[in-house]
Amino acid sequence: MQPFFFSTTRTFNGVQLENVDLPPEWGVTAQKSNVLAAATQLDGTGSPFTVDASIEILNIAPAENGVKVNVNILWDSPILFRLAFVVWP
Repeated sequence: MQPFFFSTTRTFNGVQLENVDLPPEWGVTAQKSNVLAAATQLDGTGSPFTVDASIEILNIAPAENGVKVNVNILWDSPILFRLAFVVWP
C-alpha cells in the first residue's frame, strides 16, 4: 500500500499533545501504521519560513483513525505552524 501525505495548521506555544484525524476518504486506520512528522513555522500568508522560534516533535504515535503528536513550540507567544505527516500502512 502506498504512503499517504497530509498536513494541518495549528497555533500555540509550549508543549501540547495534538490529536490529528486522518482524512476519512483514505479509509486508512493508522493504529498499526508507521508515521513520520515534521513541522515548520508559517508567516502571515501561510508560507513556511525560519526565524528564532524552535519547533520540536517530542513524540508521535499512530492512533485509531489518526495520529497523536506531542509538540513543543519554544517561543514566548503562540505561533502559526504546519504539521506535515507521512503515514504508510
